[in-house]
Amino acid sequence: MVADATGGSYESYRSLDEARDDRDAVVVLEGDYGGQIYATIPVRDIRCSMNALERLLAGLDAIAWPGTPPRHETPLFRTTTHR
Repeated sequence: MVADATGGSYESYRSLDEARDDRDAVVVLEGDYGGQIYATIPVRDIRCSMNALERLLAGLDAIAWPGTPPRHETPLFRTTTHR
């Protein structure tokens, strides 16, 4: 929505490695099927593996939604470039 409203462009990436090539990329850790954002972090600041990000997200999801079955959320990698 922001990209559309500002005339910018939006792109998503399939992996952390792919997102590392874009200095403006961020990782979005979200739960509740996108209904809750836990964190948005610039990819350039991430010093851990994809596996570690997945474990972090699973832990945050378990804290936010105790007693529910794991939903196997995955980190999302995105970039928005404003003009």
